[in-house]
Amino acid sequence: LGQPTTRDTGAAHSVGALIVLLVFLAVGAPLVEERFFRGLLLRSLARTVAPAVAIVVSGLLFELAHFEAVQFAGLAVVGVVFGCLAWFTGRLGPSIGAHVAFNAAAVVTAVHIH
Repeated sequence: LGQPTTRDTGAAHSVGALIVLLVFLAVGAPLVEERFFRGLLLRSLARTVAPAVAIVVSGLLFELAHFEAVQFAGLAVVGVVFGCLAWFTGRLGPSIGAHVAFNAAAVVTAVHIH
């Protein structure tokens, strides 16, 4: 799942740029995405369909929002895992934490490769 992150980190040629990128990708994106996909979308869907269906649909839409056809299955599974964390705990904190860790690992790995 590192190809998009490698693409994103390729333009950062200084430590400062990498730090800004890490903040945006590993903190900002998870906060915004989890509030939308698990906070708003998942909870709204769960009012009209079974929670399992809502979790899967929100996970699929999470993947589609990233526009990564080659990595469809991987990102969809990650979206479902984040959905399960949010649904079964009743809180966004665990899914946000997992998302931050996931994105941070991808950024650190991509930077280390460079």
